[in-house]
Amino acid sequence: MNMRNKMVLNIVTALTVAACLSFASAADVAPTTAPAMECPVSHTKADPSTATPGAPAAAPAGMAGMECPVTHTKAGSSTPPPSTQPALECPVTHTKAGPEANGPAPTTAPATHGSIDLQVVQGTQGGPAIGGSAVSIQLYSQGGIVQKYDLKLDANGHAAVADVPVSMAMDPVVTCDHAGLTQQTIGTTMDPANPNAKLHLTVYEPTAQLPSWTVAMRHMIVHNTPEGLQVTEMLSVNNPTDRVWLGTPVEGADHVTVALTMPEGIAVSELGGGFQEPYAKQIGRQLASTMPLFPGSMQFQIGYTIPVRNGAATLTLVAPAPVGHLMIFLPGDASTVTPRGVESAGTMDMGRGAMRVFKAADLKAGQSVSLALTGIPTVAAPADPAAPVASAAPASPASANLARNVGAIGGALILLAGGGVLLFKKPKVAKK
Repeated sequence: MNMRNKMVLNIVTALTVAACLSFASAADVAPTTAPAMECPVSHTKADPSTATPGAPAAAPAGMAGMECPVTHTKAGSSTPPPSTQPALECPVTHTKAGPEANGPAPTTAPATHGSIDLQVVQGTQGGPAIGGSAVSIQLYSQGGIVQKYDLKLDANGHAAVADVPVSMAMDPVVTCDHAGLTQQTIGTTMDPANPNAKLHLTVYEPTAQLPSWTVAMRHMIVHNTPEGLQVTEMLSVNNPTDRVWLGTPVEGADHVTVALTMPEGIAVSELGGGFQEPYAKQIGRQLASTMPLFPGSMQFQIGYTIPVRNGAATLTLVAPAPVGHLMIFLPGDASTVTPRGVESAGTMDMGRGAMRVFKAADLKAGQSVSLALTGIPTVAAPADPAAPVASAAPASPASANLARNVGAIGGALILLAGGGVLLFKKPKVAKK
């Protein structure tokens, strides 16, 4: 642009700024009707009969990107940027400035349909390809199946579903019948805010060969109740191989993988994880599981009650396999504890009083430990059977504190307060 054009542009811009400021300060004076004048910056015409507000003409060379000092409308743009000023009006274009002039910001409507992307891979080295296998995806909501898709994997083990209704929260469960085993995985919840799911399932080949399986963690929490000592045990069992162990043949129980020697005279009240029905079998004093042992970690849960006689009871545990970490939580009452094979780790605040903690590490298969309790206080039954007893398990808000404390003494948490709340999901596998 030559010097003369620059001078003309500066004069025109200065006159426009003065006109805009004059009209902004004299709000009580109505603007006069003008012919189809246009803002020298935004080039929006004032006469609505000849031009549509907000639809500017092309900006001349050298003026692109400049903006009106009141409306802040840039040359060559139909949408003014947000302004902190009230809805002031340009005296030429009569275009209002301020967010209230443009109405509320548009909102994104919730999704009504989503998609599922599934990838299945072979987890056993040297195992056969899984392309072409049949799979099903079931969508669960409030405990029931609301939709099911039967699919066939392509040569790469991939399958997809489009246009999945997501008007409600649903949990996708993938099932693949492979190598005589029903193998499953659970995906994250799908809903209008999270309509698309990416699912991944690793399938494995079976074996009858005993792996070097271990118990990475075994945790026990004990509460004193009117019926006796209420015990909840959690075990995290690890199979280090890349094959599913079917178990050892046992008379009367087909194949057994994990078996626990139980105390005498107990009443079993809860089974979960690898001990869930129909896999739990009672064989003499052993509680055995017939669930195949998959690679990686699997969890086992059992709840039972030990009778208290004359204020005394003994807790005895036998390692079914090498145990990495053992932790036992006892009530912080006035009872006396005589430990064997475990050591005290102090006390923990569980939200409703302290609990005494005992621990052990690197137990060998078959090694036993015990805690003999005497002077156990009597807990009276509540007048209302539905009311909780005073020594009941702490409420769940204490779980964060428990997790913090367990980590401080070198344990990894698989057990929480609240009657033995698990941090893991039950395995979704079944032998065909």
